Amino acid sequence: MKFRLVFLHILLLVLFSKGQQQENEQQTLNNIEKDKPKEVSETQSYDTSTQNSELDQHDTSAEAVAQYQVDDESDNELAVEQRKTEENQDEVNAEPVALDEPTKQAVVVDSFETSDGEKGDKKIQEPYTDALEEAAQPLMKDMGHFEYDEDDVGEIVDTGNVVTSVRREKTPTENTQDESNQQQDASSHPNVNQGHTISNQQQQTTKTISSQTVVTPTPTPAPQKELTQEEKEAAEKQKKLDDLYDAAMKKINSSNVRSIIIEGYQTLKNAASQGHANADVEIAFGLLSGIYMPMDLQGSKRIFEKHAEHGNPKAQAGLAFLYATGIGTNSSQAKALVYLTFSALGEDPMGRMMLGYRYWTGVGVTKNCEAALTFYRKVADEIAAKVSLTGGSMSTRIRLLDEDENPGNTYGRVDDDLVQYYQFLADKGDAPAQVTLGQLNYQGGRGFEQNRQRAFEYFERAAKSGNANAQGYLGKIYAEGSETVKQNNESAIRYFKLAADQGNPIGHAGLGLMYLHGKGVKVDYNKAFKHFQVSADQGWAEGQLHLGNMYFNAQGVSRDYKQASRLFNLAAQNGHLLALYYLAQMHSTGTGVVRSCRTAVELYKNVCERGRWAGQLDAAYSQYKAGKINSALSLYLLLAELGYEVAQSNVAYILDQDQATLLNQTYARALIHWDRAASQGYVVARIKLGDYHYYGKGTEVDYEVAANHYKEASDSSSSAQAYFNLGYMHEQGLGMKRDIHLAKRQYDMAAEASPDAAAPVALALIKLGFLYAIEAVQNQQWWHSSTSFHHVTASLPEEWDLYLITILALMLGFVIAFRRQQR
Repeated sequence: MKFRLVFLHILLLVLFSKGQQQENEQQTLNNIEKDKPKEVSETQSYDTSTQNSELDQHDTSAEAVAQYQVDDESDNELAVEQRKTEENQDEVNAEPVALDEPTKQAVVVDSFETSDGEKGDKKIQEPYTDALEEAAQPLMKDMGHFEYDEDDVGEIVDTGNVVTSVRREKTPTENTQDESNQQQDASSHPNVNQGHTISNQQQQTTKTISSQTVVTPTPTPAPQKELTQEEKEAAEKQKKLDDLYDAAMKKINSSNVRSIIIEGYQTLKNAASQGHANADVEIAFGLLSGIYMPMDLQGSKRIFEKHAEHGNPKAQAGLAFLYATGIGTNSSQAKALVYLTFSALGEDPMGRMMLGYRYWTGVGVTKNCEAALTFYRKVADEIAAKVSLTGGSMSTRIRLLDEDENPGNTYGRVDDDLVQYYQFLADKGDAPAQVTLGQLNYQGGRGFEQNRQRAFEYFERAAKSGNANAQGYLGKIYAEGSETVKQNNESAIRYFKLAADQGNPIGHAGLGLMYLHGKGVKVDYNKAFKHFQVSADQGWAEGQLHLGNMYFNAQGVSRDYKQASRLFNLAAQNGHLLALYYLAQMHSTGTGVVRSCRTAVELYKNVCERGRWAGQLDAAYSQYKAGKINSALSLYLLLAELGYEVAQSNVAYILDQDQATLLNQTYARALIHWDRAASQGYVVARIKLGDYHYYGKGTEVDYEVAANHYKEASDSSSSAQAYFNLGYMHEQGLGMKRDIHLAKRQYDMAAEASPDAAAPVALALIKLGFLYAIEAVQNQQWWHSSTSFHHVTASLPEEWDLYLITILALMLGFVIAFRRQQR
């Protein structure tokens, strides 16, 4: 009976599947009859969407459409229809066309934590399908109003509220492979485009006829519609507003005179009042910093919200900053991540840099080195393209905590009295002083604004007296050209030769550059190589950079990646920005070195932090020194979100001192920024983290966590403070086992690490010796039989050791003062 039932069940399944197959075939014939063209020709093209619908009725997993075989000798419509039906069945069984590796890989989206503490689940999302992409494009355009490049789709990121795409930039190796694959597969798969997407328009189809490939001709584009009078007037108005905006930004970015900058902001207001979005957003940032405009957080937020809704990427980055820091609004890391994603997709450098830092350190997202590399690389590309061969301007990075603890240190800034002294010597005709002032104005930084015109004047005066450095710099100014000095190859070569004849490395590097690119002379790689070699041997960064380029590109010399890497490293140690950029490229692609995503990101990050935002560090420091704490904190917060470690530590310091009214919950927020600064290698921030957990500032008291932070600080940099704190915790048994011997060892290491720790370590060792003596007495047998001693020790206060140290310190001070009087 059971066998009969099984047989009957199988028979029913067979009949059902056969009936379903017949029904599918009938449906296919109906579709063909319905969509049958009026004429059938060899150059007929089929609608891709119709092909996909036919494939879906048979096998929804088919990823590509096979080529149709059309017999050009048959004119019978019924035969054509029957042949189409057979070809449809063949397409179902055909092998799918393989996609490129980056597109067909599934994307893993890890869990993340929102501002409310909710965690999303880890999901695996498949690559874009045709339907998903068609649905995603209008959604992206409605929400972000940016151009959606189908070749740039790399991975899908789940931000909790919005699923969006992150652009993926192909490496040079992948680009080379793509080009070769396109050439090899051109005859076999001519229909597969680079993005593996299907456009909304009808796709062309290639047909194989008698072993010959015939491609349907591309339709000629429709003639461009002539603009109406209103459209022409609108275009002219927009151009005038763009010119007004550019003029305003030029005044703001190229001048250090306050009146000119304020005039630039007035021009921005004029452009914004006429509807220029970018001008309005720049005003919002001005209201946020409060340097040249009154500080207005709510006004800044309203402007950001207004333009972010219309897809302005810079406004989206500004709004993301407000949500990330919680100034002017409630903090929400989830919203910040959403706006940053759209800003980065809109190609805003600030949004890309913020998002790159978050992926690098795992702020609100799971750490992803490759994603961070993509965002940082795109920002670094823009910065490197605008940097001159001099290596870019330098910025002064001052940590407020270090300045507070060591007030006599200028931390790289030139003292005003020293500048006045150099100015006095320069006015007297002293050439070295003139060159020094010229260099400060030429490069900028260290408390100086970049001023090429003033630098040119100093160099010109020093060059007349035969100073080789001044002649070399004059050659660089003429070779590069500027608004004040026109580019002149003849003058550049003349000054370079004058300097090189004296053996000056600047002159040799300049001549090498002229021969390398054929500026004013014929291209001569051999002469260029010799000049660069002389300059590099003297430690000049530009000579090292260009010599490394010649080795890398095999210009006049055999290709040698090791030599190129060595020379780039030397130039990078001397602070040359382009050397950092070239090293980052080598490490990101694995060219001549072992590929290292981490090293590449660190190098690209360093390049990005030398961009135009670096000047805000000096502005924030000036505001802090002027007593405008809220303005300084706002600027430091913006730079902290961009990933500047110095800004993060300064934000934590200002909040720790409770000097600003911009934010509440200062200790909790300071703890966050101490942690971010510590994760970037700032040892003092790591010790501060230990202090916060030890005293319970912004968090609960946790001695074990505090001890771990102290230990990490001592292991990474041999910090005397960390050693001393560990000694005390071993002595008291806080967060670790009580051990007087280990405590003494930590105290001794603190004294070895820093001479400044000698006095407190001496007092701590005296107290430790006293404790050791007490323990030795307590271990004696007679101690346990005596109750009087127990009574004495029990009556001591809880912090008696601190009182003892104070008494010993006073005694030591008295002895030192007495001995000085005797002398």
